[in-house]
Amino acid sequence: MLLLSLPSRHPYLIVIWAVITFMCGAEHAGFVIYLLAAPSLVYAVTRCLFNLRSAKVRNKYAFLTAVILLSSAIVAGVHTWRHHQARDYADTIVAALEKHQQQYGKLPVSLDEIPALASDGRRPHMLAYLNGKDGPYLMYAATFVPFEAWHYDFKERLWVYDYD
Repeated sequence: MLLLSLPSRHPYLIVIWAVITFMCGAEHAGFVIYLLAAPSLVYAVTRCLFNLRSAKVRNKYAFLTAVILLSSAIVAGVHTWRHHQARDYADTIVAALEKHQQQYGKLPVSLDEIPALASDGRRPHMLAYLNGKDGPYLMYAATFVPFEAWHYDFKERLWVYDYD
């Protein structure tokens, strides 16, 4: 019964970690969960272990541990979903580029040369395509960490992760 009353007795823990989960779920902000959850988790587990005799205090920190782990799992799930969404979009671009290359014998200079890919604004997932003197370059931004991206190697026909 004591465990069921913890959310009503400590709603601030849920609110704080809901806000943290929301912020870390944003694109390119997922890594912040490590900065916030890791020290908080160490603190909560340590406090839980030092208060094994006091059920009230121990359960509070056990509840906090569960909330932190749930928050981390949600952030990981959101970013996994975003990564798959970005990869699916990028794979459709690659398929359209390869189809264009088969039809015309060369890759287009820009994606706007392919009518199905013509766009008026920014592309989703910060996708960028260049075809200059150095050859074609297609990339999209990683969703979990800023300044990291995936680029497509046209010779090997595979995606390569670019670290910051």
